[in-house]
Amino acid sequence: MIDSTMHSRPARSSRRDGFSLIEVIVAMSLISIAFTSIMALQVTIRQRQSKIAEQAARNAILLQEVNRVESMKFDTLSTMLVSDTSSSASFPYIRRYSLVTAYTPTGTTQHPYKDVTIIIVPTSNPSDSIFTTVRRTKTPSTNPLNLP
Repeated sequence: MIDSTMHSRPARSSRRDGFSLIEVIVAMSLISIAFTSIMALQVTIRQRQSKIAEQAARNAILLQEVNRVESMKFDTLSTMLVSDTSSSASFPYIRRYSLVTAYTPTGTTQHPYKDVTIIIVPTSNPSDSIFTTVRRTKTPSTNPLNLP
């Protein structure tokens, strides 16, 4: 008796080497969905970065204006503070000043003061304005600590 398993040909593999067209199309579809999501995320990050850069510029300009008001003489505040449109590098803005007239408290030894409100309004987005109030006090002409 002859064993039939010895003389039979090896079974042909039903699996072929390589990729089918369907596999390539599915893989490219998955890659395109992933890249589309990444690009949408990148656009969102860029918009947020632009807004943060604008807010940083606005805050820096406000600090610059506060320092400018702090360095002015008390008697020249009303003539030197003029509301106008200006720009700093690539950030155009409107600066506005509101000055409360000098106030001297009666019955105290407190010196007269003025409240200066500084408003920075970006021309590109006026709703993103920022403001602060600075109280300037008139310094005395004589200092009792420096008397001989």
